[in-house]
Amino acid sequence: MSTNYRLRVIRAEGLQWQPSWDSKVPDPYAEGKLGDATRRTRTIMRNPSSMWDESFVFSSSNKFVILVIEVKDESVRSRDTSIGRVEIQPADLLMKVPLG
Repeated sequence: MSTNYRLRVIRAEGLQWQPSWDSKVPDPYAEGKLGDATRRTRTIMRNPSSMWDESFVFSSSNKFVILVIEVKDESVRSRDTSIGRVEIQPADLLMKVPLG
């Protein structure tokens, strides 16, 4: 039996960014991965405190699947750079959310 999970990406505040020749301010987006499925937010240009408020639905029959959420800087000239990343089992999140 498959379980659906809804990931809501609201915002990122005060991203720590190392200025480079490519960019003095990041162009962040958030990416969520669950199993083989990947979803991403839109890119917010030149803003270290970004507001997305976007939702994605993932489905998995594996109750031990890992949810990976990563904020990246979009780059035109090179590979996108990871700004931050977290890995967690959705079941761990569900135990922390009050019902009702």
